Amino acid sequence: MSLFDEPLFGSRSKKERKRERINRNSRKGRAAEDQVEMELRMEGYEVERTHEGADFKAKRRDMLTGDVVEEKKVEVKSGRASLSEKQKKEKKRSDNYEVRRRDPLFF
Repeated sequence: MSLFDEPLFGSRSKKERKRERINRNSRKGRAAEDQVEMELRMEGYEVERTHEGADFKAKRRDMLTGDVVEEKKVEVKSGRASLSEKQKKEKKRSDNYEVRRRDPLFF
């Protein structure tokens, strides 16, 4: 947001400010997801995007046999975002559920 984004006369409406905040949070969350996806790939995982209780399914394979050695679900949160009820249940139910928190610099 720059100086020129501000209106010349009066202030923005409550609805406009809320829309801007939601857009900013969405961009920030997407940047955090991209960052974690890159980290997982660098750690040797195959990454598949899902949005059913987690953001990613990450698999690590044995290099010789090709068998899946490790599989986990990864949820990415940015800022002070909290887990949804569905995500809390999934985390409680599963031992291979991981929450990674990131606060990206650029979004």
